[in-house]
Amino acid sequence: CPLALFALTDDLQEGARAAVAALKARGMTVWMLTGDQEFTAHSVARLAGISPEQVRASCLPHDKAKFVQELSETEEVLMVGDGLNDAAALASASVGVAIGAGSQITADSAHVILVRSNLEDLIIFLDL
Repeated sequence: CPLALFALTDDLQEGARAAVAALKARGMTVWMLTGDQEFTAHSVARLAGISPEQVRASCLPHDKAKFVQELSETEEVLMVGDGLNDAAALASASVGVAIGAGSQITADSAHVILVRSNLEDLIIFLDL
């Protein structure tokens, strides 16, 4: 009996690995909150340089917002998002950053909008 197994992952966004490294070099803890399943989330996180302990998979929009709110009780939180599911979390963060190719609701919920969909622009913004 033939068997086919497919392992599908999301592509890593342009500049993601460099942005994660630059944030860590600034002493920031980088988390990944995603609606992706555990396997996909950890595969993408590994490519981006995010440790498995800092990954929250299978997150619904309210899960992301709650996590950001909890972190915000003790930390300044910079949240970066590109989709409708990120809007509430962006609004809950100390600074919400929308990626330019995201939805209008995401952009409306953010404090900052990166015009291009290149995460290295986040580092340029932080340097301003």
